[in-house]
Amino acid sequence: MIMPDDNFYGPPPGSWCVSLSLQESSPPTWFDGQLSLPNSDQPLRLRHRRMLEGSRNDIPATQIVVSMDDSPDFATLQYSCVLPLLLVVRVE
Repeated sequence: MIMPDDNFYGPPPGSWCVSLSLQESSPPTWFDGQLSLPNSDQPLRLRHRRMLEGSRNDIPATQIVVSMDDSPDFATLQYSCVLPLLLVVRVE
């Protein structure tokens, strides 16, 4: 996900980001996790101060949006455009 220019909160416009949300049928839940790359000791922290909720009745889902710049290892992915690009991650 790349942050749009009309974004009023969160990472700056144009930032490469990771976004996490629940599916519509999912029950509300807390999430506090890390996104890790193989051979990396600097995971990307994913958490929200509120409970995540899926979209319901025209109310959008709660999302966790984290800039890839928050972790040096993830920030370098923005500039490594070797195709085909395969990103293997683990959510803990």
